[in-house]
Amino acid sequence: MNDEEALIDRIRQIIEQKRMNSSYFAEQIGSSRSVITHILNGRNKPSWDILKKILEKYDDINTEWLLFGKEPMFKSERSVIKPEKSPSQPSLFDKPESEDTQTEIKSAEDTLPTEYRKETDVKPAEKVVKQEETEEVIPLKTESKKIVKIMIFYSDSTFGSFTPDMKPFE
Repeated sequence: MNDEEALIDRIRQIIEQKRMNSSYFAEQIGSSRSVITHILNGRNKPSWDILKKILEKYDDINTEWLLFGKEPMFKSERSVIKPEKSPSQPSLFDKPESEDTQTEIKSAEDTLPTEYRKETDVKPAEKVVKQEETEEVIPLKTESKKIVKIMIFYSDSTFGSFTPDMKPFE
């Protein structure tokens, strides 16, 4: 793994440690989603501006770890991971607001097992032949256009004018 891939991997680790998705991460550091997506996919290299924004937003991240991979990831070994709360990404353990606290959970015995079986009466699909429809195209009649005048401009700022009733160029 080269240095650029390792740096991208460390950015990915920050996103995972903070329990965010890439679009929310981009929003938090003040960058566009496409910039972060291109970096994570390896299309673009992370710029100094992006690295600076990450370090400014997440001051618990060890600068040497982000830039060079030197352990530890966090400035303090006792640093507690503080997951970012995304309004669109609830935690797995968060209960939806509409859910009642006294909801009963059905036990496994109360539910019927799903039955999977192969149907024996499989009929082949019928071929449907679609008849082609033909349309008659009627061309529109337009008036024929005739040349009235041809003008030729020369580089010495002169011009010549020709009409159909004149003799051809000689």
